[in-house]
Amino acid sequence: MSGRAFLAAAALALSGCSYTGKAIDAHAHLESGSAPGRIQPKVSGRPDVLLQEMNRSGVDQAVLLVVPPGADLAAARELHDQVAALLRANPGRFIAIGAVQPSDGEPGLRELERIASLGYRGVKLSPSKLELQTPEVQAFVARATALKLVIYIEGWWPGAAHETGKLALAFPNGRFVLTHMGGIRFDDVLVFRLLELYPFYPRNVWFDLSAVAPLYVDSPYAAQLRFVCRSVGTDRVLFGSDFPLTGLDAALSAVRRLGFTRQEEQAILHDNAEALFR
Repeated sequence: MSGRAFLAAAALALSGCSYTGKAIDAHAHLESGSAPGRIQPKVSGRPDVLLQEMNRSGVDQAVLLVVPPGADLAAARELHDQVAALLRANPGRFIAIGAVQPSDGEPGLRELERIASLGYRGVKLSPSKLELQTPEVQAFVARATALKLVIYIEGWWPGAAHETGKLALAFPNGRFVLTHMGGIRFDDVLVFRLLELYPFYPRNVWFDLSAVAPLYVDSPYAAQLRFVCRSVGTDRVLFGSDFPLTGLDAALSAVRRLGFTRQEEQAILHDNAEALFR
């Protein structure tokens, strides 16, 4: 760490100005059954366990990304109904993101309309290949945008940041979240800093820190991750835990140790998600 960086970190630590208010977890999951080859969580993903962690950690709301056990649209529908019931039973605690795919065709587009009527606020775009410029994806995004659904895009794919940028330009009225801030290619997100040089970029992409903050906070890459967040704007960065793969306490601690100011922490941990889903 350079002398200037050390002094800045020390001043922040001495000031005691870390944000301690309520947080919104913009990327969490529940148990959805098991399937061969899927990542197995270290803790239970039951709703009651998540609520306990939320209450203990000061997380006011959690965004639930539905992950069906397979590619069957019928299985997704069943989970959509289960999560809708969870929302009704716990008003104000959860925000639901559906699991409909462009490959589902017209039945999938009808399911988008159905989950919107159930109170879902978004949908996760996770096609089997990163081909976001196909007619099927374009039709999917157009329908989701018309329904005012926030569109989550899987960030672990190579090239995910660039493909998301293309969609953002093609659908200026859409709202997109690139998950995991591009994963191990988080520096690819700097392409959005370049887009901001052009007046036609609508700044309609957000980035969640799920998985990447705990992965890099204790590494030499922590300063680079913080730099990328500030370069694309900390008003577009969201806290995410990726529960149950990461506990809420560990995810919150990672973000707080990345070295943001109190104002930046408040934006990342709460205000940005509140504005996105308002």
